[in-house]
Amino acid sequence: MRSIASNRTLRAAACFAACMASLSVALAQYSTGFENPPFVSGGLHGQDGWTSGGAVSVRAAAEIEAELMASGLTPEEAVHSGDQALLVSGAGSGVTSRHTVAGLDTLNQVLLDVWVRPLGARADIGATSLGNTFVVLEDSSNATAGRAAAFRFGYYDNGSGSVASHLDYASSGTGIWQDSGLLWDADTWYNIQMLVNFTTQTYDLVVDGAQINTSPIAFYAGNVVPSAGAVRLYRGSNQAGMIVDDVAVIPEPGTLALLVLAGCAWVLRRKRL
Repeated sequence: MRSIASNRTLRAAACFAACMASLSVALAQYSTGFENPPFVSGGLHGQDGWTSGGAVSVRAAAEIEAELMASGLTPEEAVHSGDQALLVSGAGSGVTSRHTVAGLDTLNQVLLDVWVRPLGARADIGATSLGNTFVVLEDSSNATAGRAAAFRFGYYDNGSGSVASHLDYASSGTGIWQDSGLLWDADTWYNIQMLVNFTTQTYDLVVDGAQINTSPIAFYAGNVVPSAGAVRLYRGSNQAGMIVDDVAVIPEPGTLALLVLAGCAWVLRRKRL
């Protein structure tokens, strides 16, 4: 089992982050860093078109740091960039948050690019408060049957013989959630991308610049409407949760995206020489 963090260097990560930030700004149909404006500190529901409930809130870095410390978690790097981020964490029942993205109805391919920091077990909830937080790109139906691509930070045995933190991806068939072969580290920022093809009903999963799948991944559900419509964030009951920042939904990431990515790869190669 590989650790995600074991494949990275700080220099490469910083370079890649800068490249992907440029790509997201240039091409995004919808992008947000949960900054003010338009977001203010407080519950997510109703802000910038998001619907949500429960323990999901936009918070300034200092506010997130304070809650993490109170929960027995690492307070450093509370946001990925800027001054605010989305804190999806807290006690209580499972909660889902959703943002409709207009203008994608006729597109064949869509890229979801997001920075996510999974949280360690919260002392105020308990040692088992890990895992089962996930991010989804789906169609406009607002139903489980409309989920196209998804990843989650799981925390379970998964046949390994001991409980561990597994990064999973969703695919139709037995069990839905499939083990990517990577482990995740709590309190670490990851850049995760899903390149979704609504024509073939498949997607690719990229973690910190490295594609995880060797063949296209079949959609989460088997009868998805052939167009993207929304982003969904989910936290299971009494789960530690995650921090989300710098979300971008990029339509038809074609020639320009490939050129930017090629430039990133060239720069990274130069830094290793």
